[in-house]
Amino acid sequence: MNSLDRTFAILNARGPKWPVVIVALVVILGGTALLVWLGGEVVERDWPTTYDPTVGQWFIDARTPLLTSLATAATFMGGLLCIGTLSVLVVIFFLVRRRWTAALTVGVTMALSGVVTLVVKNLVRRARPSIDVVLGTPDTQFSWPSGHTFNSTVFYGLLAGFVILWLRSRWARALVALGWLALVACVGLSRIYLGYHWLTDVIAGFVLGLVVLAMVALVHEFWIRRDSHLRNIEDDSPAGGKDLVHREGSR
Repeated sequence: MNSLDRTFAILNARGPKWPVVIVALVVILGGTALLVWLGGEVVERDWPTTYDPTVGQWFIDARTPLLTSLATAATFMGGLLCIGTLSVLVVIFFLVRRRWTAALTVGVTMALSGVVTLVVKNLVRRARPSIDVVLGTPDTQFSWPSGHTFNSTVFYGLLAGFVILWLRSRWARALVALGWLALVACVGLSRIYLGYHWLTDVIAGFVLGLVVLAMVALVHEFWIRRDSHLRNIEDDSPAGGKDLVHREGSR
């Protein structure tokens, strides 16, 4: 069994892992509550949104040619072109490897993430910072939450999850998780630096991404593992064993 096969063997292990389920539920419930509260504060223009202009101005004052180049690169990593292209490539990779569940997980999750971004933005309808402070082409969509931060959290979080399952070393897994957080942080902060978003937009994008990832984890624990368990039961049955012998003998 090669490393990639071992990864999906772990993914298809029997039965839900209850610590994962509990953590996922806490993230979903806590994250949703935080988003509802923060969205209300944004609509009412109440605390903590009163700090957004101050934070935004701090980033504007800190601008340098080098930081602008780095921020532009980071924001590209979270943009539709980059994440859309990478999503398609990852789905194709899994399809070529005949990993249907992984391909479906990435494809459906990223498609739904795009829809969620548009729906939430149009529900809250928050205006972006002034176009006078934007470094780049102005964005005409609403501001809350940050779509770059949200989609980066989800997509790179999915990739990090696959890699973590593939790795054996705990230190290597920790480094991958930290790398994911660092990348998402860079994307989010770049959106403030370039003048496209407020701080609370970025926070909401990250929290919403965590909620989506937690939902993916729950679906995996209760649906994918269950289906794998049923297939294993069928393979262990007398009929399944005969079919397996027949298939092996016909080769």
